[in-house]
Amino acid sequence: MTAISTSSAMQSYLVLFYHFDRHGYVDFRLEEFASLCSLHGHEHPWPNDILITQLKQQTGHTPFIKTQLPNEQLAHDICARAMLTKAIYEVLVEGESVNEVILQLKSLDIEKRLHKHL
Repeated sequence: MTAISTSSAMQSYLVLFYHFDRHGYVDFRLEEFASLCSLHGHEHPWPNDILITQLKQQTGHTPFIKTQLPNEQLAHDICARAMLTKAIYEVLVEGESVNEVILQLKSLDIEKRLHKHL
């Protein structure tokens, strides 16, 4: 296990959790995610170091939550071990409107970002 440097630039990710279950595990998904981050050397996955109890109050039972991770490898490592995380998606751009998002997407160098996946 390698400790992750907190000085590196953090990237935004959207985590998709399993949402419905008959066993009540949904209430434990944030703790599982934070624990797996800690296991891999990343102690603060939530923006502004918000506490899990505060995060639960803000998000309710939504299946999505935004997080900050230092790299894509950590997202892969978490998904490989998590029971309650369905997927983790990198957030490329954000905007207040669809037009704003489209403009930001047009300014991205998509080939450079996708090169490592091709």
